[in-house]
Amino acid sequence: MTDLATYSRSGPFGTVVIDDGKANVMSLAMLNALHVAFDQAEKDKTVVILKARGKHFSGGFDLNVFAKGSAQDQYLMVKAGAELALRILSFPTPVVAACQGNAYPMGAFLIMSSDHRIAAGRLPDRHERGRDRAHRAAFCNRNRTAAADASLFQQGSDDRGDVRPHGGRHRRLL
Repeated sequence: MTDLATYSRSGPFGTVVIDDGKANVMSLAMLNALHVAFDQAEKDKTVVILKARGKHFSGGFDLNVFAKGSAQDQYLMVKAGAELALRILSFPTPVVAACQGNAYPMGAFLIMSSDHRIAAGRLPDRHERGRDRAHRAAFCNRNRTAAADASLFQQGSDDRGDVRPHGGRHRRLL
């Protein structure tokens, strides 16, 4: 079996690649491997690019642990995930998440914890109405507006036809 997460450095940039050979589920082993990769990136003081191999970024938490694992296993996996998301939020150098395909919870939490997010792929035609918001969400950064959270938007529009955040004000993510 290959490493679940690998770290490589190229000048001031470090790349952390998620790859379990399948759906990139966030098992306890994967989360621990990501912690080790971020340890090295922090030691090298590099700007981190977080990406995944395969069709999708992540299948989320390992559902087998929730279905068949003990309460202790479930707790350890969720705790490791929360600690990793918090670590990315407070990482000393910028973290850029490059997402392709789906990112289910825990994978999505890692993306949202990153300083910048870049999404690849095209939405199916049945989602044309929400495409503009999805594209805005894909290229925002967490230190600006909360445009990444589409649930903050009302269905109303201002005079120009732009969708506006609740209350007409921008909310900060942090």
